[in-house]
Amino acid sequence: MPVLGVVLVGVATLAGSPATEAQLERVMIALGMIAVLVGLLAVMLAARATADPVDAARRAMEQVQAGSFDVRVPIYDGTEVGRLQLGFNRMAAGLAERERIRATFGSYVDPDVAERILEDDVELDGEEVDVTIMFLDVRGFTAFAEHTEARDVVTALNGLFERVVAVIHRHGGRVDKFVGDGLLAVFGAPRRLENHADAGLAAATEIVGATAGAAAGSLDLGIGLNSGPVVAGNLGGRGRLEYGVIGDPVNVAARVQAHTRETGDVLLVTQDPRERLTAPPDALRRRDGVALRGRSEPIALYAL
Repeated sequence: MPVLGVVLVGVATLAGSPATEAQLERVMIALGMIAVLVGLLAVMLAARATADPVDAARRAMEQVQAGSFDVRVPIYDGTEVGRLQLGFNRMAAGLAERERIRATFGSYVDPDVAERILEDDVELDGEEVDVTIMFLDVRGFTAFAEHTEARDVVTALNGLFERVVAVIHRHGGRVDKFVGDGLLAVFGAPRRLENHADAGLAAATEIVGATAGAAAGSLDLGIGLNSGPVVAGNLGGRGRLEYGVIGDPVNVAARVQAHTRETGDVLLVTQDPRERLTAPPDALRRRDGVALRGRSEPIALYAL
């Protein structure tokens, strides 16, 4: 517009209509003001055209940092800014997919195990740790499954494990694996617990109380508790690995649990965890001279 005004003044002068100095001064002032206003407006529009999409991406980034991965920004055009917006949307979609996968498979992979594996100082080939092992099994499960619909069997087991796993986690333990109608829980690996025997006995005692009588429905439990050094690390091969614990204390815990069928006790504890307890409860009753299958000498057991 200012250039157009200068051209018009020049054309009028060449056409034989010379302007006075006062007229030229007024024209120059008017054209200058128009140039300033138009320039300011153009700068403001250009700044907003650049700043608005960047600001929208910044606000969306803050939402992503807060954990909201479903946020998207509108793509303004095909310029570099538009490509930036498109890249942000693809990044947010990828993060949302990764979070969905992590939430899904978080039910299958223990968070403590995942965190431990990602640490640089973990000996994945195996490290010896002192732990307390809990072996839990449903007594009479074969007869129960024989006279119960398969869907009802799964529902009953899931209802039982829902209560049991929550108790184990609350006391700092970890479910190492589910074995059919039972489970193996570890207190002290991969997350270290100084008082793993106390935690194991407290969890076992709470499980007995939470599943006693009508609370367990048609399922009758047997729990074996044992402590000792085990090797914790990756087990498997050909790309299929599982973090677990192996060692004689694990075998003893399984044998102790199986012996509950003979004594009729819900919980049997070996001498090893009892010696590690901060304050052994008076409620533990000794069972002398128990010969476990596969053991050469009898061991002392305590029933709750």
